Amino acid sequence: MKRLIVVIGVSLFSFLLSFNCGGGGGSNGGGAGDLQGTWSGWIEDDVGLIVEFSLQIDGDGNIIEVMFDGEPTGDTGHLNEDWDENLFHVMYDSGPSGIMIVDDQYSHATYGDYGALGSSEYYFGALERGVANLPAYAQSDIVASYPVGGAYVFTNDSGTWNWVGDDITMTVNPDLTFTGIAPEGPFSGSFPIYDSSHGRYAGTFTRSTEPPVVMGITAYLSPDGTALGAFASKSGTAPTSLYDFILMGLKK
Repeated sequence: MKRLIVVIGVSLFSFLLSFNCGGGGGSNGGGAGDLQGTWSGWIEDDVGLIVEFSLQIDGDGNIIEVMFDGEPTGDTGHLNEDWDENLFHVMYDSGPSGIMIVDDQYSHATYGDYGALGSSEYYFGALERGVANLPAYAQSDIVASYPVGGAYVFTNDSGTWNWVGDDITMTVNPDLTFTGIAPEGPFSGSFPIYDSSHGRYAGTFTRSTEPPVVMGITAYLSPDGTALGAFASKSGTAPTSLYDFILMGLKK
């Protein structure tokens, strides 16, 4: 069984969101060309503006069309595979780039860019390949146990990424509270805010550190409801050694 990847702890200008689906079908492992197709979902920017997002990739890993709410943006570019076959750098011709991390079947992805599209400082969301229409969501769609493994951390102090382990889990309960375990320790929270039109859940996220670190958290479901991406930002004070931003990618 291949590991699942969760990205934890990023800076505002270098953020990404990721997962790698474990179990079942194994990895295509053929590089950016295996991403060929149209990837769709909801993404939001740094001020909470939500747009329908579509990213079309050709058989050579080139970005040939990007659409916001059904309208072409004119952006083009390409994807470069990183050291991990599920991690891709999204390189836009117009400027700053982002990250796309996919599951083993190359069917779901977590997407994040930092200033690459429009004037916003970043976008993030959960995408799926080959989606005909984006659905409405039920509040209970997020309720599940998400077996996840793997974590990356980014520290502003050193400006470096580090691999920190492969033991992360998360469970969302029917009352939309959640608990989980990461290499840095347990976490918990709740999603009191729900948007059925976009599969968006928001609330608070607490890391069980000393002292505890409380963050705001926003999560999106993929169009088929099987993958979850979440972004948490620190809302209180904490030692500088703790990460200001956390992003997760999870799959049922």
